[in-house]
Amino acid sequence: MTGDERTLRFWDPRWVRVKLYGEDGEERQIASYYTLRKVVGILGVALPLVLWVGVSWQTHSLVPQESISDYYSTGMGDVFVGFLFTIGWFLFSYKGHETTDDIVGDVAWFCALGVALFPATKMETEVAHFVFAVGMFAMLAVFCLYLFRKTSKEDRPEILRFREPERGVGIKQSRNRIYYWSGVTIVVSMLLMGVWAFVNWMYPDNPQPGWLVAISWWKPVLVLETLALWAFGCSWFVKGWRPPTDKKNGSAEG
Repeated sequence: MTGDERTLRFWDPRWVRVKLYGEDGEERQIASYYTLRKVVGILGVALPLVLWVGVSWQTHSLVPQESISDYYSTGMGDVFVGFLFTIGWFLFSYKGHETTDDIVGDVAWFCALGVALFPATKMETEVAHFVFAVGMFAMLAVFCLYLFRKTSKEDRPEILRFREPERGVGIKQSRNRIYYWSGVTIVVSMLLMGVWAFVNWMYPDNPQPGWLVAISWWKPVLVLETLALWAFGCSWFVKGWRPPTDKKNGSAEG
């Protein structure tokens, strides 16, 4: 211990830093940054499963709802809102490398709160719910297709040279492919949900055509929403995985 370290007192900010984080305070903060990303990913993947398991337990039926939003009117409605608030808060807390990251995260947070506060199960809030949902998924796609795939301003060649022994592909390039296909999955899911809404608008009366009834049996909106959420969760979980070179250099890139 040096003389400067021995003279630190509780009113010194460095003393607080050492007590809270230890001597490797910056390293621990970076680790927490990665943990934040992983938690967002886990919540995105878990949301559809938790809602389905919860309602199935309560109703003793394995039949899912028509969409994730429909769980608002079930016994898991509070859980649905809680998940959205939590995901929204993490998105609001997320700070990227540029102002664009912060703006996209804040817009996604605002839309997530809108989805939670304006349920699709009520006629007067259905349109608002749809608009907020489109906005939220659009921002999540921006994260995957644009923000996550960017490299830092201070590019580190050693990360780009790091090779996966099985494939011989750079870590950053491999992760970018995951981000890309996650974003594509979100966008395609949104487009297909729009097509499905249009088709149902074209055939509003019962009985509907047999092919439409057959597709409805598979609950396409629920399936597409789940795929979009899983793609979102997968991309954030991968973003939260820290390559060995990042650990060595004490960086929060990826």
